[in-house]
Amino acid sequence: MRGRALIDTNVLVYAYDVSEPERQRRTLDLLHVLAERETGVVSTQIMAETFVVLTRKLSSPLSVEQAVRSLARDMRTWQVA
Repeated sequence: MRGRALIDTNVLVYAYDVSEPERQRRTLDLLHVLAERETGVVSTQIMAETFVVLTRKLSSPLSVEQAVRSLARDMRTWQVA
């Protein structure tokens, strides 16, 4: 049985947060490994929380359209539980 990793809201937000490039790079590296291994899992609650942060709380927030496109792509990448 392959282990799964629940991806927290903060991890997804770090992947989009351009204000801290080094943290963003490390996060993207981690997410790439999880995607290759097909072991990443997100919940609908985590996706909803991520949407709110991306569109309202980042120093450079995404537009609603950008966030919807990005999170739709993420939902195709990760198992949604």
